[in-house]
Amino acid sequence: MDLRALLLAGLSCIAFACTSSSEGSDATNDEEVRVARCETSYAAPLRAKIARAREKLDRPTSQFAIEVRDALDQKKVKVMPFCQMTRSDFEEYARELKADDDFSAFGATHDEQYQKLRDGNEKMLRGIHADVYGYMWEDRVYISSNMTDTLTLETLAHEVRHVLRKAHLRNFHDQRVTCVEELEAARAERLVHIDSISPEEDRKLMDRVHELYELDKLAPGTCGYR
Repeated sequence: MDLRALLLAGLSCIAFACTSSSEGSDATNDEEVRVARCETSYAAPLRAKIARAREKLDRPTSQFAIEVRDALDQKKVKVMPFCQMTRSDFEEYARELKADDDFSAFGATHDEQYQKLRDGNEKMLRGIHADVYGYMWEDRVYISSNMTDTLTLETLAHEVRHVLRKAHLRNFHDQRVTCVEELEAARAERLVHIDSISPEEDRKLMDRVHELYELDKLAPGTCGYR
């Protein structure tokens, strides 16, 4: 048995009590397939892109690039593909993005939908990657595996800013909060490359945040109510 097979077998023994029965063997085989699919199709490609992003951060062009690098090195953030999302994070993701209807094709319950996600279901992951580049909860950052290296770096910067600001503790039902937090994250996408943003570019970022998050209650060009 090669090293990869030994690793997969070990992971399955952690997740399930290894037995000599045929039922236990089937469960182990199923888990091995799930782990292998997520690893091969999503986790490995993402790790390679994060590694290339990390190389760019070793040649920082801004102070925030150094912050992102340090957050990775000090393990303040854990970067994973969506198919490795925790069960509790999936609940938050589905609730915040109101994604229940989108996921209904993959099961009638969150348990069934989550199993499809962990299985690395191609159709489900393709839909998630089309909807969001990244998502965070606490110190866990999930990033789509199919983006360019530049977009991967910028998405990483976006989500690291959320982690450092503990955005998961904010009340995003308040449009002012959404505006402030998402504007900071949008700025991070640029500040990972450069040290300052011009007032004109910052205004464009504000307008983009208003449009993207449908902040219709806020006055144009501000994060305050009309």
